Amino acid sequence: MLRTRLQQFINSVRQGINAGFAAGMVVIFLILIGIPLNLPNLALFLLWLIPILFGIRLARRLREADLGQLVKNALAMSFVAALLVWLLISLINRWQAQGVDVKQYFDSVSTKTTSMLSGVPEQELHPHPPTNPLTGEVIEAEPTADQLRELYNQIDLAEGQYSAEFLTPTNLRYRLTVTPPEGEFDPAQVTVEDLDHTIRLMDRTSPMRLTFDPDTGLEFRFGLTGESWLTLNMGIGGFYGFLLLLMGFGMVGALLTRAAINANIAQYRSQSSRYLAGNPVAHWLILLLPVFFFAFLWLTVRQGDLGTVLPLGAGGQELQLLTSFLIILTGLISMRTAQPTDWHLPYPVRLGIVLAAIVILTLLGIWRVL
Repeated sequence: MLRTRLQQFINSVRQGINAGFAAGMVVIFLILIGIPLNLPNLALFLLWLIPILFGIRLARRLREADLGQLVKNALAMSFVAALLVWLLISLINRWQAQGVDVKQYFDSVSTKTTSMLSGVPEQELHPHPPTNPLTGEVIEAEPTADQLRELYNQIDLAEGQYSAEFLTPTNLRYRLTVTPPEGEFDPAQVTVEDLDHTIRLMDRTSPMRLTFDPDTGLEFRFGLTGESWLTLNMGIGGFYGFLLLLMGFGMVGALLTRAAINANIAQYRSQSSRYLAGNPVAHWLILLLPVFFFAFLWLTVRQGDLGTVLPLGAGGQELQLLTSFLIILTGLISMRTAQPTDWHLPYPVRLGIVLAAIVILTLLGIWRVL
């Protein structure tokens, strides 16, 4: 009886499980190719966009199902996707905590990746300090004279900076906190050694946590020019906070799509599609969009000694990545828009046009590589 009910439940959420597996693998792929490391102003936007898109796709597939069935599948999709991502980031966090060089296995993953996905400052993600193998207690050591001097030099009494941190080669992070004197004082006449101060050995801050504090919350940033156009503190932090938001965006994508289906918004899209299909200018514009975006991308990339025809400045990398996605997206749209017509051209001419396009693109690629 229990086995039968379990099988029925799995069958009822199978589409959600399949969608979650695909969404989770795409998010993992984006993490491993270095999106959080190389595109900090687009990282969270792209990672959270994936479950939204798969939620939309799931809702369209289940348009005939009732709302309860959709919610169950959307929850299954979000949970499976979050589970896969959790397995990866748990492994990365464990390696980093043990001092393993993650770049030996994942070249585009570093502590900056962990900081981006958890909200924990990068300087607090050092490996655990050495411990006693018998008791498991941290082997505390007094900072050396040079390390103390490094800490003292970071204190700027004139600027009101009364704390500093220093990480030793053995992963001991010391924090120096200075108590300023009461009343007015001349910073030039006072040294740190003369003031009351404490030195504490700080442990590694675990990113595997869930916080609801703006000070440790994830920062959503969006920008294409090297600077963030939009910065939003999500008020929730830690890897578990990131995963909860990942699941939430998957649910939002599915439910909003169901609302749009119920509101019959598709009729407006059908009307616009019929208009564009009957307009030759709009038709050819849609067909040539991938070519336009490809030309734009080509002009922004350095071409050997020729340099860059269209320099983009500090935000070029983000804009080039977005353009690459637009080439793929508009290419898919163009293939659906294309009409089966041969303009009464003979077969050899049509074959020659196709082969010429392939040869030109191949030669461009070879020239670019060489």
